[in-house]
Amino acid sequence: MDEYPADASETGPSETGQFCVAVRGLSGADLEKVALALDSDALCDEVDWWRATIAIDRVVRHGRRTRQAARAAQDAQRAVEDAAIRAGIGLPDRDVTRVARAAADVARGLAAGPPARPVVRLLLEYWTPVLTPAVLTPGAFTPV
Repeated sequence: MDEYPADASETGPSETGQFCVAVRGLSGADLEKVALALDSDALCDEVDWWRATIAIDRVVRHGRRTRQAARAAQDAQRAVEDAAIRAGIGLPDRDVTRVARAAADVARGLAAGPPARPVVRLLLEYWTPVLTPAVLTPGAFTPV
């Protein structure tokens, strides 16, 4: 996995890499579980997600990590697509697209570094059916 040019003790390049590796290892059933978790009818969930992405955008801009965040998002989207292809899911697929976008948001937050961790934890709640993020430290993302 590509490393992002930044101080690894402060930001989460290894966290984004580990997240992408974990996502790439998901099965088709795992992708479906995440899609179902994301498919919430609650308006408050959508508003919370919207607020979280705005908060991540602010942290990314303030920390001057726009390029790292964009690369992390791209890697996460590709990881979801790779998992879907490996699972035999034909692309484009509505659920895969939704999961890929959610993975990109998480990866952007991880690339933003420690100031975004509380928000990233909120976004990771949708991934709990398939990933076990104990804490946001290297090695925290492993498939269930």
